[in-house]
Amino acid sequence: MICLLPGASATGRDFLLEKLLANTVIIGEKLSLTRPFRIMIAKKTTTRAQRGVDLLKTCISRSEFETGVASGDIIAPYVLESNNELYGYHVAAFENDDADILVADASVYQIPELSLRFGSRVYSASMIATRQYREENLRTRGSEKEDEIQDRLNLGDAHVAIAIMMSNDRLVSYHDFIDPRLADQLDDLVAHATAGTKNAAVAEQIAHFTKSKNVAGIVENLARNNAPCIDELSVLSNAHRIAPDVDITSTAFFDLGVNILKNAWKKTAAYA
Repeated sequence: MICLLPGASATGRDFLLEKLLANTVIIGEKLSLTRPFRIMIAKKTTTRAQRGVDLLKTCISRSEFETGVASGDIIAPYVLESNNELYGYHVAAFENDDADILVADASVYQIPELSLRFGSRVYSASMIATRQYREENLRTRGSEKEDEIQDRLNLGDAHVAIAIMMSNDRLVSYHDFIDPRLADQLDDLVAHATAGTKNAAVAEQIAHFTKSKNVAGIVENLARNNAPCIDELSVLSNAHRIAPDVDITSTAFFDLGVNILKNAWKKTAAYA
């Protein structure tokens, strides 16, 4: 199984993956196994510069990336708005017979293509959180300037809304998670797309708010072709915050990750 794990900035997705990889014995115990749970990472391919040892990324040149896309060796390509770098996956990243679960930190932009390509092998779980929760995380880590924080929050709002639109859970509304201005703009865009019309002015407002040219088109496509491709929305709350010096494996945050793995693993023949 391939577990796709999209998540907006400041939901702690990379941190969670790091801790899951470091505690496979405990995950095995939590899943009532007599062995460590075998998690492997399907590493994303990017033109972003290498940052030390990276467990989640394979960094290549732009020309190598473009050649890979043209040949079909790299799939689900997209441009990340914050750094204008290319991201995708080598097909070979999803070929591993030694793992119980392959985990990919996919963007919501990639979920439809990867779900279509890999079909029943895919389980998608999106980590979502309110704007307030994400803002508190960003301000706590203190590594971004004020304008960077707002940009991350605004684009994160769009990613949360897209994840909710992609999910099966019709009881969850993006109005409860994102800036109300963007929520209203998305409502307007969805209404027009559902009716078979366009609202270029609202699309431009969304692009201005999110600093993304991708969001409006994705939302319009989802409104016209509402085929769910996210299996689970993992909603983060204050209960998932981690106190200093606590054993990470005893936290609700770690258990959220274990539950995602369990739900993906339930779809395998090995679980049965």
